[in-house]
Amino acid sequence: MMQGNLHIRAYEPGDEERINDAFCEVFATHRSLAEWRWKFAERPEGRWIIVAVDAGGNVVGHYAAVPARTKVDGLTVVAGQIVDVLTRPSVRIGLAAARTYLQTVNAFFDTMTGPDKLSFLYGFPSEAALRLGVAKLGYDAMPPQEVPVLRRDLGRRSRYFTGHRLLRGFNAEKIDTLWLRSAVRYRVAILRDAEFYKWRYTTRPDVEYLYLCAVRRGEPRAAAVVRWQSPVLHVVDLVWDGSDEGAIAELDRGIVAMARGVSAERVEMWLSGDPEASSVLVHLGWSRVGVPNLIVVARSFDPRVDVAAFPGIHYLTMGDSDLF
Repeated sequence: MMQGNLHIRAYEPGDEERINDAFCEVFATHRSLAEWRWKFAERPEGRWIIVAVDAGGNVVGHYAAVPARTKVDGLTVVAGQIVDVLTRPSVRIGLAAARTYLQTVNAFFDTMTGPDKLSFLYGFPSEAALRLGVAKLGYDAMPPQEVPVLRRDLGRRSRYFTGHRLLRGFNAEKIDTLWLRSAVRYRVAILRDAEFYKWRYTTRPDVEYLYLCAVRRGEPRAAAVVRWQSPVLHVVDLVWDGSDEGAIAELDRGIVAMARGVSAERVEMWLSGDPEASSVLVHLGWSRVGVPNLIVVARSFDPRVDVAAFPGIHYLTMGDSDLF
């Protein structure tokens, strides 16, 4: 589709270097092509990228989503996290930046969303992107929600006896077993099975995640994924079957021990959509902290999915974002 001097189209093989160049310029960072290839890998859920290309073949606009199989009550759909939204400085003249951005986004909505494509999108926009998204793109289909952030008081002792033991290291069988036990607790959530975990946490270039699993009588009861990013230890994901608070306490004990071992200044996690787990964590020494402008938005493109009902039931952790 031509819009003025720009060709707005889906990703084509060979675009990745120009996409990555645009990303590094706009966000003033260095991202390797290996990281791009991991993030936008050819997975069964598809590859969802729209680019705006100028006459010289340069990518000057970009809108994409990272897909994941997601349960919405009794349905399984493919949802997408909105990522890498950008327009290049070369098109930011007058109203051109907003125009290029909106044309790129609307092309994405028109061609890549729907019940048989991406059923709904969610994301964590900047303050400026949120204003424009609410005004022009339906980002208020679900009232924008603050993402709950929990922080561990490292001065408080962990529970010593939990009735569980802690295992370390990714184990596909235990991941699948735990998800089958736990999935019923989550009304809206990415399917946290071994297939998803393998891609998300074991194949990312130059990033190391640690998998902790609380086991009782040989059965996995809760698990966490942890990432050390000095000076913060991030609890990137959490799955719990809800059967025993001791499983959460065992994870907490292991996390606190790890934090002390690396001299972490703080330990943080996101946790939305599981009030029971949040309550257990608060009793163990976690508390909610405010993080300015950390907002989640969602928009549905599937009549079966009502994002207006998501507040309080959409399970979100740091692992649902591309930031950790």
